[in-house]
Amino acid sequence: MTTKGMTLNRLSAAAAALVLSCLPLQAADDDACYVPPFLVEPQAALHRVAEAVKRDNKLSIAIVSGSPSQVGGTKGRRSYPSYLEAALKKRMPDIEVKIDVRAKARRPAADLLKLLPGIAEESVPSLVIWQIGTVDALQQTDVDAFARTVEQGLAAIADRGADAVLLNMQYSPRTDRLVDYASYLDTIREAADTAEVPLFDRYEIMRYWNVAGTFDLTSLRDDGLYEKIHTCIGELLADFILRGAGMKESKGIGG
Repeated sequence: MTTKGMTLNRLSAAAAALVLSCLPLQAADDDACYVPPFLVEPQAALHRVAEAVKRDNKLSIAIVSGSPSQVGGTKGRRSYPSYLEAALKKRMPDIEVKIDVRAKARRPAADLLKLLPGIAEESVPSLVIWQIGTVDALQQTDVDAFARTVEQGLAAIADRGADAVLLNMQYSPRTDRLVDYASYLDTIREAADTAEVPLFDRYEIMRYWNVAGTFDLTSLRDDGLYEKIHTCIGELLADFILRGAGMKESKGIGG
């Protein structure tokens, strides 16, 4: 990773944070999942998704994750993959939608990389959503090694004929004070830019919700917050995928 690239990414992140801080601190009344459009606009096209839907009336998605919440759920609660599948089926009722979640709890990106060849052969997905960053930040993986892993993973996905979407870590005001995410966020952004794949910026989306007061991310109460956030992530990600494939126009709300 070049120093110039890291600098540009930090400047971009700073600019986004400045814009975010100037936004109205009130979610749209007609959309509980509201985020500004710049946070949910795909930065690259998903051509293989579009081709699969048009040619086969089918969309197969593999989600590769190191999150415990994707391994049998969290205390029986549904996480965003199930909401994503439901949202896509609702938006495309005539299309067969299948989501295959492949997760290794608390494993870094280098371990997830090893899953990619097998997934491509078994699931033959049109799209691979690679959820990365959290475990590497917690374990303080060498940033250059992390960058190489992400680059190799995106290349492996492309070589096997699938589109890719990178999905970065969650934002939490409690853990954000304890873990240095900045270098890993920069690395993921630069990898997406270099490989020309969309980045679904979950971190900044959730940070916006926290600042706007949409969700109280400091809350420890079991009041349905988990499901509400994962429902919104699923809904936003469904629209993000469809816009990337040219099947939905942006309405400027991301939902």
